[in-house]
Amino acid sequence: MLTITKRKAFLIPVILLLLCMSAVYSYAETINYAYDDVNRLLTESHDDGTIISYSYDEVGNRTRKVITRPILITASSGSGGSIYPSGSIAIAAGSSRSFDIIPKSPYYIADVTVDGISVGPVSSYTFSDIITSHSIDARFMDGTPDTLLLSRPNNPASTNSAEFVFTSTVSGSTFECRLDAGDWMQCLSQVFYRELTPGGHSFSVRAIGPTGIMDVTPASYSWLIDIMPPVLVQISSVPSPTKNQMPSYTFSSNEAGLISYGGNCASLTTSAVAGDNPIVLSGPGNLNLTDGTYHDCTITVTDAAGNCSAPLMISAFIIDTAPPSDGALFAAPENGQVALSWTPASDNGSGLKTANTYKLVRNARTVSTIPNIPDVRCANGAEIYNGTALAFTDTGLTNDTTYDYRLCAYDNAANISAGSTASAFPVAQQGHMARNSYHLTPEGWLVMAYTEGSRPYTVKLAVLDPSAQPVPADQIQGLAANPLLITATANKPGITLIFDDSSRTAYIIHDVSGVEMLTVIPNIELKPASAPVLEAPSAVNFGTVKTGTFIDIPVAMSNTGAADLHVSSITAPSSPFSSVSDNCITSAVAPTGACNITIRFSPATKTSYTGSFTINSDGGNKTVLLQGAGGQK
Repeated sequence: MLTITKRKAFLIPVILLLLCMSAVYSYAETINYAYDDVNRLLTESHDDGTIISYSYDEVGNRTRKVITRPILITASSGSGGSIYPSGSIAIAAGSSRSFDIIPKSPYYIADVTVDGISVGPVSSYTFSDIITSHSIDARFMDGTPDTLLLSRPNNPASTNSAEFVFTSTVSGSTFECRLDAGDWMQCLSQVFYRELTPGGHSFSVRAIGPTGIMDVTPASYSWLIDIMPPVLVQISSVPSPTKNQMPSYTFSSNEAGLISYGGNCASLTTSAVAGDNPIVLSGPGNLNLTDGTYHDCTITVTDAAGNCSAPLMISAFIIDTAPPSDGALFAAPENGQVALSWTPASDNGSGLKTANTYKLVRNARTVSTIPNIPDVRCANGAEIYNGTALAFTDTGLTNDTTYDYRLCAYDNAANISAGSTASAFPVAQQGHMARNSYHLTPEGWLVMAYTEGSRPYTVKLAVLDPSAQPVPADQIQGLAANPLLITATANKPGITLIFDDSSRTAYIIHDVSGVEMLTVIPNIELKPASAPVLEAPSAVNFGTVKTGTFIDIPVAMSNTGAADLHVSSITAPSSPFSSVSDNCITSAVAPTGACNITIRFSPATKTSYTGSFTINSDGGNKTVLLQGAGGQK
């Protein structure tokens, strides 16, 4: 049999449209031809393993053509290594063929698949008794590991134990761990340390890949173990008693942290620093502290590690915003002086001030007619006394002058009372000829004879109550009017008043048309009051009330007269004030009796409100001012 090998070249024109050019590509194939003795073609053997066989009859005619396709094994690999042999390999039926998988450093074999099915990260594979085509593919992974921390303790931590969980980016890695400056020790993917000392610590872990390559940048973590709670010390307590409803307080902490408050105190300050911490105390919701004693207020500080201090007990303190209740002030005029005395004030809050309890002030005004008392206050009057006594004599005064006094009391929280008032008129002795002549009766009335104007002068007689106000004439027996006109034709201004307390008779020596006359007015006495008198507060303050809520305050009105009092109507206050109920209109109020009108304050917004209502009665009319403010919910 004769075998001949020939090479055939193939030309393939390709038009490159983008370049508007043409090129010719070629490849060569080797074909082995086999002939018989008479030079007939028996087989064609191609490079790809294809074999074409021919058969002939007895006379040499070709009777059959048989094409036999080859068995192929396709070997491939990814980056990071190779497979040998590779490519498409023709295999004879029934034969065997081995392949080697070779990774490049630092890669390793990740997986080998045969006909798409994994056979694992094997380094070689053999096909045996091959009867069909197959494929084999090798994949590689970078063997350089990166260590990742998955779990670690808090920083700072309040416990002396620590747990770490970690992993590697390379499967099959092992680990080495180190605590602080210790040696590297083999470890699993989770470690737990106990009984660590307080203070700073560090942990490092590195992965070692399956090929032995080590992570050169270990994962590290540093943290602080703090198991000691903050220590709090009171630096300055709340001044007590105090009328400040948001008082200052200072404490120190040896650590920074978050502040929490206990008891009936709160504050807008929620963070503490290491050192002194000045804060402003308030009630819950940042509302003013109300009057009372505060003995349950505490402060705790929690540091960054979660350690909580022992509660710091704030020294007990008293909030007192209510002024003392005034006693009664009495003023007895004398020649050139006024003897003042008073009943003790009282205070239900912090108590009266133990030193300088009372402050007494005065204003002076010249009396020429029956006057009204000016508004003398403890803040604007001339101070004449400050102390704890219940009496004082104001000397060196000018006769024929009205002196108005106000006595205020102080409590231990520096609240000052509204003050009680009195007026007095220093007088010369009876029988003294002057333009004004006075007499003080045992019950505190002032009987006064005086002249007005210029010649001819007018002479009058007046009776004043202890507050220096004219007593209504219908309440005085013996006087048709108050003041009472004695004469309007006096040529001289001098008069003399002599008053007999036993007979209640006034003797007035005065001039009438140049002739000295004596006018006698007997039986000057106070009649029992026969009319009702309405009394009610001038103002009611509701303070600060949370918006969306309400507060009811009963407003008391009383009858200080001697006859039954009848309320005809009560006007309605404007919103957010409203009248809830009253028991004043339905029945008469007896002398010394009282009734209540309940007023509700229900603010809708955080602002200040004012309003009023008027009580109309046969004992007079009274308008009551209403005040209040809406506060935070």
